[in-house]
Amino acid sequence: MPDVIDAMKATLPAGCQTPQCRKGSCSLSMNDAPTNRVLIDLDSDDAPVGRNQERCDFIFVAQGNDTRVAALELKGGKLDASEVVRQLRAGARFAERIVPADAPVRFAAIAVHGGGIHRKERVDLLKPQNRITFKGESGPVNLARCGDTVDLALRSSGLRP
Repeated sequence: MPDVIDAMKATLPAGCQTPQCRKGSCSLSMNDAPTNRVLIDLDSDDAPVGRNQERCDFIFVAQGNDTRVAALELKGGKLDASEVVRQLRAGARFAERIVPADAPVRFAAIAVHGGGIHRKERVDLLKPQNRITFKGESGPVNLARCGDTVDLALRSSGLRP
């Protein structure tokens, strides 16, 4: 299997590759994260997305027996389901462009929140029309908590190593 991570690191600007997954008061710990990985900060000035283009906060890619890709949207405050869905869909489209086409990939869209999601927003995230599509397959928006490890967020979303 080709090394997807090395290929991505070589083609993406170094300034958008980051060791930390943090936006404002919300973060995912990289402790216990797979070592063969790249974390792309789509809000970075060096990110290959337009300034006014919709996007999620991060794309996480790890390679082991297969390649796992996660679009991550971090919300320390209020979570608006329609906004999160738009951002995660944009992240999925971006990930489709940067992950090598021949790589066998498992994908998850993960909204990371600080807690206290209003019931309506939680229900809206689970509606069939709010599923996130990646390479022709759709899946639900998964939830993780600010402060979790990225490994826990991946496992909770079904992306076990």
